[in-house]
Amino acid sequence: GLFAIAGAAALGRGWSAGTLLRRYLVLSSLLLALAVMARGLLTLLVPEGWGWVSPAIVQGVGIGALYLMMINSAFAWLLLGREQQQAELARLEVVDALTDVPNRRGFYQTLTPWIALARRPGMPTALIILNLDHFKRVNDSYGHPVGDQVLKAMVDVCKKQLRDSDLMGRLGGAEFAIQLPRTSQEDALMVAERIRNAVAALPVKAGKAVINMTASLGVTTVRADDTTVSLFKRADEALQAAKQAGRNRVAEAQAGTLPA
Repeated sequence: GLFAIAGAAALGRGWSAGTLLRRYLVLSSLLLALAVMARGLLTLLVPEGWGWVSPAIVQGVGIGALYLMMINSAFAWLLLGREQQQAELARLEVVDALTDVPNRRGFYQTLTPWIALARRPGMPTALIILNLDHFKRVNDSYGHPVGDQVLKAMVDVCKKQLRDSDLMGRLGGAEFAIQLPRTSQEDALMVAERIRNAVAALPVKAGKAVINMTASLGVTTVRADDTTVSLFKRADEALQAAKQAGRNRVAEAQAGTLPA
């Protein structure tokens, strides 16, 4: 009975967010566990029976509750396994499996509320797009496993330059986006330059080879009239300007006229 109560307590974690089936299994497990424990106490305290409650009835109820508790525990175990699988699938829909940062979909979902907030007065939100220079040569020369190692090392070193409130996501390939809440374009340029220096100073050891990478970055801020498309278009134009200027550098988007 105590074992079943402990299992019900574990199943009851996150009660407020649990499904109706999960709550039912928690309550039924508790009731059945209490019935099994009550049967044991009645057998010890009243071995000869108590009035119309004969030992046979108590034993039958206890055995029935025990079997139901076992069946209930099996359903609970299956439910937990299914919920874990569904949670993992839901996580993979918005998280990049390689670098463990939000993928394009997950990053867009997080950025959308900040675009809406840009219509209100206050500190703007900055966006940085980062692309590793000549990353295809790494895959072609050393193979995709080494390329994956380079990407993970680059993400780790970038996170060290960011605040807890900042968000880094993978757009695809070797292109990443960084959201900097409540950050002006001038401050975002400083952050981007720090990231560029950190990436350039990062040697990645892959077997006997040591790979040194550089990155080009485009910087902009969210404007009041922005959509996701216009914001990323402007940041991508800044990134292309950094590449055309020789790569391994930071470029900012051209200032535009805000609507009245």
